[in-house]
Amino acid sequence: MRQTLVGLAMLAACAGPVEPAPAAPSPPPSPFRLAGRVTFEARQATPTGVSEATEERPARRVRLEAHGAGSGALLAETRTGEDGAFVLEGSGELGSVVVVAAMDLGGTPLAVTTDAPGLHPHTQSFQVPPALERGAWDGHLEPAIESDLNGALHILDTLARGIETVEGWGGEQLPELSVWWGPDITVDWSYYRGPVSERRFALELLAGARSERTITDTDEHDEAIILHELGHFVFDRWTGYTSLGGRHPRGSLVDPGLAWEEGRATWLATALRRDPRYVDSRGVEGLGSARVDESVETPQAPRGPGSETSVAGVLWDLSDGVEIPDADDDGVALGPRTVLDAMRTLARTPGAYPDVGAFLRHLVARGLVEERALRAMLRATGEPESLLDVVWPTELALGATATGAIDGLTQPAPSGGENRPENGYDAVDAYRIVVPAPGTLDLVLTPEGTGAAEDHTNLTLELRADRATPVRVAATGAGPERLSLPLAAGLYVAYVRDAGDGNRARYALAAAFTAD
Repeated sequence: MRQTLVGLAMLAACAGPVEPAPAAPSPPPSPFRLAGRVTFEARQATPTGVSEATEERPARRVRLEAHGAGSGALLAETRTGEDGAFVLEGSGELGSVVVVAAMDLGGTPLAVTTDAPGLHPHTQSFQVPPALERGAWDGHLEPAIESDLNGALHILDTLARGIETVEGWGGEQLPELSVWWGPDITVDWSYYRGPVSERRFALELLAGARSERTITDTDEHDEAIILHELGHFVFDRWTGYTSLGGRHPRGSLVDPGLAWEEGRATWLATALRRDPRYVDSRGVEGLGSARVDESVETPQAPRGPGSETSVAGVLWDLSDGVEIPDADDDGVALGPRTVLDAMRTLARTPGAYPDVGAFLRHLVARGLVEERALRAMLRATGEPESLLDVVWPTELALGATATGAIDGLTQPAPSGGENRPENGYDAVDAYRIVVPAPGTLDLVLTPEGTGAAEDHTNLTLELRADRATPVRVAATGAGPERLSLPLAAGLYVAYVRDAGDGNRARYALAAAFTAD
């Protein structure tokens, strides 16, 4: 990150010699005026790590503070313009200029912080030369490319551009957002943390260990990853949510709700960048690799409703041709604004609990695309037409019993790819249950076998409400699993799951209801 201070001048008050006098007033503080520009150095994600080459970019709308020498008191503050330029004026004995990784987007705060609650933005202090001639001082202050502030400014600028674009598409302002990021601090994973206060929401981005950043996964320069996590925030605020959560590596089919949420976050990241490439770099070019390197224009196998790459690819194909490029002429071009608006209208539909199939049927029902054209697009892009036909979750009427099978043990999974006992397509079944009035819902899950971990027939019964909010879990580890609880009227989803350690069993799930 390079900060350029152009025309730095300190205007000292001048006065002739005076006779010493004990009662003479103190001279007024000397005024100062600083003019300059703040920039940062951005790297690009590549298949062999983030690039060695850098691109200088302006740090737009970030906060600057002038602090006094010795006291450190705040003397003045301002914000940079769209080109990173600033003018900082005040009075006092100037000691340093502090750049703060925080900005306002139309009055909504956005910051990259050193703490999870989002209260302490990244900063860096630049010392003002102790002696200045009258007139101008020209010079460069050049923090290291791997400085914390440089990474924070790249994250901040990437998010600001993404938020500005998506708010333009949606016609609505998003709430306050902060990003927790820092070497030796955020070392686990990148994800959407959700609300951290009454008004503020947060992301956490991977920074890794400071001593290993040249060879391990860090995300401050991975714009696709930053915008993917922004996508979870956008959809959480503007639409419903149907994800069970959990890891979702490429090459596996997962629960369709999880695939929907992860796939559409990837779609939004690519749409905001107007680039179908999605790369998650690891390490620095020459020493690193890519954790993910793919194009949503040509998604990788496996395909289907449990594939997040299918979800991302289908949404890209629906969008490209309007505002974003279309490389394969797939025959449908709705544009990202229309696709985003359709997600929002679907979320307002009573009983909505969507996956990719529900969304495609919603497009047809609203007259946004003809079913014939949609099926032709799926065929042309290598996606199964069954995406339009498979209904998820399965309807389970009150008083009825559903049967099925869970297989989180077989390797590879019967549906293809690595098995995922905690959330794989073969290891999770979902059932839609409509409670018509306040009353008591009784669910009984009976596995074939002992239901114990010893013979790998251990299944879990879980109930969730709207937005995949957990209600109750039954997991005794042996025999039938039972849930009996009072509920308000509404939509609920019962999940039958592998208990998490690799199980395989047929089962019956019975639902009964007693009104109050």
